[in-house]
Amino acid sequence: MLHFWDFSYRNDFRHNASAAQTALYARLQLLVMAEQGALQRSLARLEKAVANQAVGELKAIGSEMGEYALVRNEIAFAEMGVIAQAVKKVCEKQYLATSPEWPAVRNKVVERVHQAENMLEQARRDEVLECLRLASSALDDFNTNKGRFRTSLASKARIKLAADIYAHGASLGKACELSGAAKQDALEYVSVTKIPDKYPPAISVAERLKIAESVFE
Repeated sequence: MLHFWDFSYRNDFRHNASAAQTALYARLQLLVMAEQGALQRSLARLEKAVANQAVGELKAIGSEMGEYALVRNEIAFAEMGVIAQAVKKVCEKQYLATSPEWPAVRNKVVERVHQAENMLEQARRDEVLECLRLASSALDDFNTNKGRFRTSLASKARIKLAADIYAHGASLGKACELSGAAKQDALEYVSVTKIPDKYPPAISVAERLKIAESVFE
C-alpha cells in the first residue's frame, strides 16, 4: 500500500506538481469560459426580449437573474434583472409604452445591452457592467421625465430584486450589494411583503456551490 510519506511517492508528487498546476489552470479556464457563456446567453436573451417587448420573457428574466447573481456572485446578472423588470413595467403601463419617447429609449437600452455583449466577447468584463448600468440609467431618465413616480422604475426593480435575492438565502447586505438597492429601502420592502416566504428554506453554501458547478459541466 502506497502512502504519501513514502519517499518515491513524494518524489513523484513533487515531479508532477507542475502538471497538476497546469491541469488546475485548465479547469479554471473551462470554468471561466462556461461562466462567460452563461453571461453571453443571458445578454442575448435580454436583448431580444427588450427589442420585442416580450412581457412574459422579461418577467422570466427578472425572476431568474437574482438567483443567478447570487449563485455566481456576479452583479451583471442582477443588473440584467433590473433592466428586464423595468422594461416589463413600462410595457404594462399604456401611457409609458405608447409615449412618443419610448421607442428611442427602448432602442437605446437594446443598443447598450448589445454593447455589453461585444465587451464580453472582447473579455472587457468591467465594461459589460458599465454598459448595463447605462441601459438602466436610460430607463431611469425616461421614467423621471414622465414624472408620475416618486421612485424610478429601475430603483423599484432594484429593491424588488434585493428582496428576491434575500429570499434565496443571502444576507440583506449581500442582496443589496448585488442589486444596487439601498439597504433601508430593501429592508422596508421585505418587512411588508411575503417575498422572503416565496422560496423553500435557504440552501446551504455547499448546495449553492454544487448548483454553480453543475452549470459548468
